[in-house]
Amino acid sequence: MLVRLGIGAAVAAHAGKHIGVMKSNEMSLITESPRWVTLDALDCRQNGQPQPRQRKEVHDLTEAEWVKFRDAVRAFKEINTCKGWSGGGSCTPPYPHGYDSFVKIHRDSESASWTDDFLPWHRRQLADFESMLQSVAQDCSITIPYWDWVAEGDAGFLTSEVWSPERFGALKSGCVDDGIGAGFGMQTDPRTQVWCTRRDPKVGMQSMSGLTWEVKADLVPQSEVDEAVKGYAYTQFRNFVEQAATQLRFDVGGHMDSTVDPRDPLFLAHYSFLDKLYLDWQKTNPAVASSCGSCGVMKDYCDTVEVEIVHASAETVRQFGDGGSTEVTASGCDRAGAELYAGTLTAHGCIGLPADAPTICVSYAPQSSHGVPLDQRPAPTTAAPTTAAPATTTTAV
Repeated sequence: MLVRLGIGAAVAAHAGKHIGVMKSNEMSLITESPRWVTLDALDCRQNGQPQPRQRKEVHDLTEAEWVKFRDAVRAFKEINTCKGWSGGGSCTPPYPHGYDSFVKIHRDSESASWTDDFLPWHRRQLADFESMLQSVAQDCSITIPYWDWVAEGDAGFLTSEVWSPERFGALKSGCVDDGIGAGFGMQTDPRTQVWCTRRDPKVGMQSMSGLTWEVKADLVPQSEVDEAVKGYAYTQFRNFVEQAATQLRFDVGGHMDSTVDPRDPLFLAHYSFLDKLYLDWQKTNPAVASSCGSCGVMKDYCDTVEVEIVHASAETVRQFGDGGSTEVTASGCDRAGAELYAGTLTAHGCIGLPADAPTICVSYAPQSSHGVPLDQRPAPTTAAPTTAAPATTTTAV
């Protein structure tokens, strides 16, 4: 059941509590079908023109910019969440009205991976997520940062400040318990076991049976990226980007190395970087910028979507929320064509989305800083800050 509510009420509660969009007992212990809240998109156009959205490299964000992004992500995670779900079946809000809906649509998709839809598909998801963050925070300046892990390279990967408690949290095996995604999970198991967001890094010092060795991240070098941007046709370029991205996800491990990788907020900065590479390719190849090879209809974004999960393993679902392969049927797909999110390249170097009637124009600021590596940062004296939602007036439901 959907309940439409102004965003002001949705951000009224302090982080760490259920957002004030419904009575606490309705969300803290759900025993019937959840009552979902519809989030109205914030209109950030300027005099009717597409909203410019310039995304910065994560190391270049000011502390104020990072805090706004972090707080919006954590506030969005609390809206329409499924804490205490004890009913049968899925407990996921309709897309895009909750963080977990982005996890589910990515898990269920037939075309989000290893097809020519890959780049437009994730461009659409980033744009939708960004719009939700702006709406939750009532702030049109919030954008999703990108993380240029190619620039970090093997030498800087393990010591990058993205792993700091002030950013995305430690790269270690187990639940993510610090940083922007601290305490995130899909829902709480009725048997009291929390389905936490997990990482399982495959890099650094490894040991087994008394033997110890070091594993490098094996990230793609900048020279190969430059060659792909300049010389590859779309399908070859898309395949190159996807293979490079797969290595990064494998290095981080856990949920990042699964079909439910949006459970880890690092997903946002990772795929924002892939989208930057896509835009770099489009600007380098303007004559074919609107081409996306054999891309087609992205059924996940149609008006009506039905998903059948086949070959599901109960243990896999419990651990990862991942039911294996899916079959998607959909209708009302006139706004779901991948070419709409290939976008329209403008004279200003931003990409207008959707292509036929842009409401936003996305660009990427060049990286100017590499941050302060972990081994050069002062030891933290306090725990990572918790989110404080913006002050606003709560609207009763």
